[in-house]
Amino acid sequence: MSDAPTSLDWDTVHAQERATIREPDNRHDGPDRPLTGLAFSGGGIRSATFNLGITQALAELRLLRQFDYLSCVSGGGYIGGWLSAYIHLKCNGRVEDAEPQLQSGGLENPAIRFLRSYSNYLTPKASFFSADTLTAVATYLRNLYLNLVLLLLTLGGLLLLPRLLVWFVRWLTGWEGAHATTDASLLPLFGGGILLIVMAMLVIGLNLGSRGAFKSRPFYTRQAGVLALVVLPVLLSAWLIAYGFYAGAAKLDRISLGGWVLWGMLVYVPPWLIGWALGRFFGHRTDDQPRFSLGRIVAMGGYALLAGALGGLLLAAFAELTEWIRQVGTGYSGSWIASALATALLLKFYSLTVVAHIGLMGRYFSHDSREWWSRLGGWILLAALVWATLFSIVYIAPAFFRWAPEAFVAAGGLAWVLSTLSGVLLGRAGKTAGDTRKTWRDRAAQVMPYVFVVGLLGLLSFGLHQLLMLPVFCAGCEEHVRTSTQFMEVLRQEAVNFQRPAIAWVAILCIGSLAAATALAWRIDVNLFSIYHFYRQRLVRSYLGASRCKLRVPHPFTGFDPRDDLKLADLCSMPLGQPQCQRPYPIHNTAMNLVAGKQLAWQERRAAAFAFTPMACGYSFTLPDEKGQLLSHYRPTAQYMEGVWLGSVMAISGAAACPNMGYHSSPALTFLMTVFNVRLGHWSPNPASEKHWTKHDPPFGGIYLLSELFGQTQYSSPFVYLSDGGHFENLGIYELVRRRCTCIVAIDAGEDGDSHFEDLGNAIRKCYADFGVVIDIHAEDLESGYSAIGRIRYPPRAGSQEQPAEGHLIYIKPRLTGTEPADLLNYKCTHSGFPHESTADQWFDESQFESYRKLGHYIGKAVFDAALIETIQRQEMAGDSGPVLPWLCEILRERRDESA
Repeated sequence: MSDAPTSLDWDTVHAQERATIREPDNRHDGPDRPLTGLAFSGGGIRSATFNLGITQALAELRLLRQFDYLSCVSGGGYIGGWLSAYIHLKCNGRVEDAEPQLQSGGLENPAIRFLRSYSNYLTPKASFFSADTLTAVATYLRNLYLNLVLLLLTLGGLLLLPRLLVWFVRWLTGWEGAHATTDASLLPLFGGGILLIVMAMLVIGLNLGSRGAFKSRPFYTRQAGVLALVVLPVLLSAWLIAYGFYAGAAKLDRISLGGWVLWGMLVYVPPWLIGWALGRFFGHRTDDQPRFSLGRIVAMGGYALLAGALGGLLLAAFAELTEWIRQVGTGYSGSWIASALATALLLKFYSLTVVAHIGLMGRYFSHDSREWWSRLGGWILLAALVWATLFSIVYIAPAFFRWAPEAFVAAGGLAWVLSTLSGVLLGRAGKTAGDTRKTWRDRAAQVMPYVFVVGLLGLLSFGLHQLLMLPVFCAGCEEHVRTSTQFMEVLRQEAVNFQRPAIAWVAILCIGSLAAATALAWRIDVNLFSIYHFYRQRLVRSYLGASRCKLRVPHPFTGFDPRDDLKLADLCSMPLGQPQCQRPYPIHNTAMNLVAGKQLAWQERRAAAFAFTPMACGYSFTLPDEKGQLLSHYRPTAQYMEGVWLGSVMAISGAAACPNMGYHSSPALTFLMTVFNVRLGHWSPNPASEKHWTKHDPPFGGIYLLSELFGQTQYSSPFVYLSDGGHFENLGIYELVRRRCTCIVAIDAGEDGDSHFEDLGNAIRKCYADFGVVIDIHAEDLESGYSAIGRIRYPPRAGSQEQPAEGHLIYIKPRLTGTEPADLLNYKCTHSGFPHESTADQWFDESQFESYRKLGHYIGKAVFDAALIETIQRQEMAGDSGPVLPWLCEILRERRDESA
């Protein structure tokens, strides 16, 4: 695997795993032996600490050596990373040697004492004025400032564009084209608008006629091509023609109603017929398309004329509307109203013309054609809304802040700040893919970001307006004084100031802002200046540092030791020199975000599984479309991302607070969390990329920061956005089922005080949808104990003659039955949420750490101890010296069936 010019597929990776993972107790059963897996779920430090107790119980029972795989998610990855590092560094990669060292009781292992000391792993010294806390604040603010500068420069440049566009359209009409007495030059407006609409119609005709004509779709048939060659020209056409109506209203009054009808037909019918003819010529007729006789062609031409006539009537109505705009907004204010609202309205009139044509055509249009028109209509509607909103904010916001009383602005500003902070805090506590309940927190998290976005754009617009009013940019602007308390009058007065700054300064500021944003986007690392590295460094210090313990030599000022971390691939280069990977072989699960994915079946999940292992890193999934294309891309861990560090894997797998977080992503919340740099996720190279897969970070991070800002994460980009594995599957069994493990022990330490089993249900659904694997388990078994056991039914592999296989799932969940030790019951009395306290609480104290650790140890012994004794007796009677776990699963299944 050292040289991989092309990506590896899943079958290759799986075969190499099976051949390389050590077998328990130096056995040699071969790579075809049944595989077993242990899964540590997500749940932050609660999961890490509870699973520490489980690990100790398994070690005492000598069961830890029985597992081939250790699948970790999020908080489960904290303790999973510690365990892997401890076995590698302290036990020469032999889990059998680690088991005696991890037992509880007596003098506690120094590594576990270290974990206890760093249970408050983010800020170990719990004081607001401690160096740890102040470092956290300073780090966040530094990264926030850098990212805010980049984003505000970009947004500022975009908010200056409407000023340039209004200046440009007024220049086309001779600068005074907004006044009724001006002899406006309308030819550039109407000529340019008609030329653009003709071009759009030609592309539309090519699209409608070329369905099924090409094996690989041309650019103009794809979404990007339709947006660039149809939607954008139609938008610009509507803008130019709308302003032309406004600027030349006096001349247009001379046109009669019949003249408008004639103009509508002339503008609409020729480009339509030419586009249709080109589409038929270059296209490919399918069976569902009707054959066109001369009579049908004549009928279609007649319908196009009728639609064009309707369009002419709508233009006549639009001409009346522009006269009203001239009366409401004079001079420069009228230019803004025409550019914003009139453009959006004319786009709607365009759509109504097409709607009429589609209705008249009836069955002459195929179902596919009508679907194509509907999708185009949706994009044009979105373009109209964005255009009108952007122009309106740039124009109205400065006047609003001038007009509104100071007390009103102050109260509104305070409410805006509070709602923004609430949205950030609520967004950080996003739920995982299994939780579909809607609480007030969820609704608030969805609404508040929109408040923030509108407020931010309004403040930016007002700030830019005030900047342009400074004497250096606009001589005499400071002399303008508001003389009215009526908002419309203030709006007209402020409109005067829009034309005073020299347009050269507006252009310089716009270009300068975008150029500065581009330069910063190149220099500011999109990964380095998020909170990911702060989080990663503290995980390494607390959990991987615990695996070295007395060997640590921390820096006297920072307290960090760079030698705490180790390469993930080192877990397959064992100190004793064996060509084997240590067991249990770790799998760290993350979510590859697909928020911008086009696949309909992914509208809910919005993510795919991405796994880090000591041998290979990557993903394998089938596109949920009619073709069912398999995307399987893995790269050797030793070279991927310049050699993956275990600390990086732990941090990515636990990146819960992200703008793009799979199932819980929403556009407004994504925008809000990106602006405030609440970004724990990591942009990692796409294993499918032949050029970038060895790089650690994107060479030009600004593009990816904008992709994060607008939720445009997808699997086809050179770098993919990885976040908490719980954003896809939080229990950790998905990758074990992919490996067809016959015995899986899953520890569900996620927050689930109401026993809704969200993570279990989500895992069962995804395993069936993606692998066809049926998991049959009865969660009600937990009502009288700590565990439930179910059956896993694996279908035959594709193309094989093998029979369906069965496995077992032992599902363990933290709970209290009243029979636990006194200290655990006491902690429950004083902490009502125990053992399902909020995942947002990542600052454990000693009592909290010990309660979760001891509960994990107690439950682990309660589930396995008695059954293990019977297992050993049966094995001895049967003369079987093989692995214990298959026998143990059967005994637990028998006990469950007897109790049922």
